Amino acid sequence: MLLCCFCPGALAGKCYSGASVIQGKTIPDHYEVSGNKMRVFFCSFSTDTKTTAGKGNDDVPLVGSYRVTEFQAGTLTRVQ
Repeated sequence: MLLCCFCPGALAGKCYSGASVIQGKTIPDHYEVSGNKMRVFFCSFSTDTKTTAGKGNDDVPLVGSYRVTEFQAGTLTRVQ
């Protein structure tokens, strides 16, 4: 979920992304700042359960995927 590449404000330094691991769940976070508003996105997935697909060669490498367990989005508005 690192959306910063697709955020229109990324080049202007108005998007921030990061990630944390809490009790075995990886939680990427993304923030977009525009004027007096900040959009916040979080999702979480467990790194314990991984599905592997692919052949494991140069043409079709192995790819590990994880099930998203939660997604949250919100808007914070600055009040004067």
